[in-house]
This record gives sequence, structure tokens and C-alpha cells, in this order.
Amino acid sequence: SRDLLSLAATPLSMPTAPKPAAPQPKPAPAPQPAAPQTKPALQPVSRPAPAPAPTAPLPPPAAPAAPLPAPRPPVNRSAEAARPTMAAMPVPAKKGPPPWLAALVSPRGITITSLVILTAVAAWQLLPMVLGPGRPKAVAVVIESTPPGAKVLLDGQDTGLVTGQTPPARLEAVTPGVPHTLRLSLPGFQDAEEQFTLSPSEAASTSEVRKSLFLEKKKGRLEIASRPEKADVFIDGKFACETPCSLTDVDREKNEVKLMLRKSDYRDYSEVVRWGAETAIKVEYQLTPRSK
Repeated sequence: SRDLLSLAATPLSMPTAPKPAAPQPKPAPAPQPAAPQTKPALQPVSRPAPAPAPTAPLPPPAAPAAPLPAPRPPVNRSAEAARPTMAAMPVPAKKGPPPWLAALVSPRGITITSLVILTAVAAWQLLPMVLGPGRPKAVAVVIESTPPGAKVLLDGQDTGLVTGQTPPARLEAVTPGVPHTLRLSLPGFQDAEEQFTLSPSEAASTSEVRKSLFLEKKKGRLEIASRPEKADVFIDGKFACETPCSLTDVDREKNEVKLMLRKSDYRDYSEVVRWGAETAIKVEYQLTPRSK
């Protein structure tokens, strides 16, 4: 092993190649290539195998590289020179609302718009009445009364109808939308009156309307006389007057009153006065003296 180490440390002497002969003045043939020089073969030197180095843990795999950006297109310098700069470009003016919209939202425009809408609504409601095919259809009105037997008058005109009969009192062809006055008259009763107007909707939904009226009795007038005079008059047990006398506003709802005359030294006189269709009754009584 020492010989090998010494041999490896001794420098090798390389032989020098012989110099070529100087050319002759006469033309000479082309020089032949020199033969390659051979080097002595080196002897392998045996060295001890180095100890294996500790293996380090492999690093984690690197993340995939990001894709390269696409190459930018070539810049056209002539186009850039012809493009106007920001300083040379005109700044567009800020646009406002159109003139019609500005006028519409102004206070005057709002007022005018409201008036137009109200006028259109009113015209729409009146249009069927103005441009309709004609007047609404007539409706029949049936009249009833309590008590029955009253004479029927419409707008002051006697219709010739009487309530409580068969067929019933029926007013034909009463025009809707027109005010009417209905009056019932019955002897001994106060006239009953009602004003009515049939609406077009009521006329469209039905062909007959019923009206019922109640008649109140008139107040009665009672004239009382006696022979001899100065007799006390009692009605329904209450003192009313002294004969001769006249009583007005006598209630006729009960159809009768209890009448009694009283005078000293004479017998009491009693009678029931019944009311009929008349509203005024006149009576005279002869008193009988008491027996001694």
C-alpha cells in the first residue's frame, strides 16, 4: 500500500513530441498528420471505501409552479401616438332629468296632475249617465198602509188606488233617479207622507219595491151641553170642564171615551162615546132631578 501511495504521489513525466523539420525552399508535398502520442496507462489505486453518509429526509415535493402569464401583444407605437390623451379628451357634462319629468315633479306639475286625475275619475263616473242607452228602466211600487183603506196620492196627484184591496195598490212605471212624494189619506187619520227616490242600482236589481206607511188618528173634538147648565164633566174619571164646554185634542186611539155629568140635586149621567171616522162629536144631555 505504501508503494501505491508513493506511486500516486510521484509526478508522471510526459514525453515531448519531436519538432518537425524546417521546410525546404522547394515545394514539398503536404505534410502528413502526426501520429497520436500514447500516454502510459495509469494503474488503479485502491482506496478504502468511505463510510456511508447519513441520509437526510427528502424534502417535501415542491408546489407546482404557477403558469406563466400569456405574452403581451406587441405595442403599436403609431396607434398610441394617435390616441388622444386624458387632458385632450372633453369631459361630458352631467345629465339631469328630462325636461318633461322635471316639470311633472314640480309643485305646479303635481297640482295639475292631481286635477287631471280627479277630473278623469268624475268623468268616468258620469259617463254612463251621459252616454247611456237611455233612462233607467221603470220600477213598480206596491203601497201598503196601517190601517188599510187609505187613498194613494203620488206627487200630489190622486192615483185612484186604495190600500188593503185586492189586487194591492201598485204604482207602475216609477222612474228611478227622480224624487217622488207619496201621500196616504184616510178619514179620521192624519195624512202619512214619505219622500223617496229609487236609485239606478235598486232598479237594476229588482222590478218591484214595497212601501208601507202607518197612519195616526187625528185628535178628536168633543162639544158637551146639558140642561140645566153648570154641570161638571168628567172624562175617563177625570174632571174636564163645566157645561157648556168644548174639548179639543181628545185622544181617539182607544176609539171611545167614558163621559159623566154631575150636578147637585140631579142624578149623575154616564155614557160611552165611541169614535168612528168623524173627528168631532157634539152631545147634549137632559139631567133628571133627584126624588125627594
